[in-house]
Amino acid sequence: MKNLQILFIFCLFFSSCLNAKKTEENYKLNEPIKKEFNRPNEFNEYEVVLLDLHNKERKNKKIKEFKLDKNLCSYAQKHAENMANKNSMYHSKMNDLMEFNKGSLVGENVAWNQKTEQEVVFSWILSPMHRYNILSKKYKTVGFGKASKNGSIYWCAVFSDKEVE
Repeated sequence: MKNLQILFIFCLFFSSCLNAKKTEENYKLNEPIKKEFNRPNEFNEYEVVLLDLHNKERKNKKIKEFKLDKNLCSYAQKHAENMANKNSMYHSKMNDLMEFNKGSLVGENVAWNQKTEQEVVFSWILSPMHRYNILSKKYKTVGFGKASKNGSIYWCAVFSDKEVE
């Protein structure tokens, strides 16, 4: 039984390594994004870039694209700022997030110290639970937050099954 567990862990690790190489090629982590965005004024550039990167992942799996939700962005931004102020990465209380989102199905990804949007999405895609949130067909809308303090950057993505209001 122990040999099967070790084999299973090895297979997961090997599979992650192969996926990481393929995913890393897609991200070109050191290249700045040169795309010009036609975006509504209520969203920051990093929010639109994160949306684009998330939707590329969804498109590759033939999953309907996310829509940006300004309320979710506001929540994610406040959470990113709270993490920065406390100099600590942590998840929201899901009950608070559900209450904020009027009881809908929600999810959250947080990260710390990735320098670019590409790096943070790349790290989330390599993590099975974070990737699940990005690729879940249940989620329709998303919001993003980013805050920095003392050279550290804190990221938050919030997912919901609600349609944009």
